[in-house]
Amino acid sequence: MKKENVKIGMKVVPHSKTVWSELEESNSWETALKRKQNYLYVTAWDDEEKCFVLSEDITDKEGGDFFNPEDFESYQEKETDANSLIINRKDLLYLLSMTYGYIDDELGGMEEENEHSLKLKSIIDKYNILMVDIKSI
Repeated sequence: MKKENVKIGMKVVPHSKTVWSELEESNSWETALKRKQNYLYVTAWDDEEKCFVLSEDITDKEGGDFFNPEDFESYQEKETDANSLIINRKDLLYLLSMTYGYIDDELGGMEEENEHSLKLKSIIDKYNILMVDIKSI
């Protein structure tokens, strides 16, 4: 993949690792595969190492593994139902917090209705989103 095509937050699939170690030694990739998650997130650009940081967790700002852009390709979402989107609950709530400046301490455990829970429910309904807990997959 070309550096100019890489965006922070995008999902990618590594096919090699040319920074510091081999792909088989990547803790992030190993963790993702254990979770049955066939992609990593681009979480940062490291100026010192001159490479991207990839992690299994989109919210991971401290960890991850170093990869050159040539080491990975863009992840292609599998088609499910043409009218629905399946997203990990933690990822959805993180993305919504980036948009609306709010994230629930329990990552979405909203038993009582409030302004934020109603906004979240309206977005889920509007886009027909199926939220799943990655541990339950």
